[in-house]
Amino acid sequence: MFCCSPHDKRNERSKGFIVEKYKTIIHDQAGVEAIAKGNWSSAQEDPSWRSGFRRYGASKLFLVMMMHELQHRMDQDPTLRNVCILGVDPGTMSTGLTRHAPWVIRFISQVILRLVTFFMPDGPIHTTQKSASHVLQAAFHSNKVMGQSPKDVYLNGVDLSETSDESGDVRKRDLLWKESVRYTGLKKGETVLQKWE
Repeated sequence: MFCCSPHDKRNERSKGFIVEKYKTIIHDQAGVEAIAKGNWSSAQEDPSWRSGFRRYGASKLFLVMMMHELQHRMDQDPTLRNVCILGVDPGTMSTGLTRHAPWVIRFISQVILRLVTFFMPDGPIHTTQKSASHVLQAAFHSNKVMGQSPKDVYLNGVDLSETSDESGDVRKRDLLWKESVRYTGLKKGETVLQKWE
């Protein structure tokens, strides 16, 4: 499980981020491009499963950074400032993501994880239905902790969760936003967001 930061203790078991060059994911524009094009932590550089684990983690970090940046930009928009952006970590679950993994990983994902969810329905492994219910709760429910209209909130299931220092770095978030606009070819008139560039 990648938890939005190479420094998160939950990532220690994988040993995917013990090499110094992977401890910070974004340094500059070239780093964003390397991740976008799949050249960062490539299989040629590291043929182990950890290279894919790192790339998956980088993509998750980028999603969290975009959540923070989108909320920041919407808060400055007179038309969109009441829109609430939040993210939900669905947790560990059995999906088709491991279909190209070694047989041991596929066996764990398709057999062991499903057995764990059967015998421990409220345990650390989620079914896709449970994770989907967390997303629906985040979208439609309010509670005392988050309030009526939570903004820029990241949830681990239904619990509030802190994101990494790197995901909160304003300079890096702005860089990622601008590179994403460039990659998508977004043009004036294609979005109602005023501060889109």
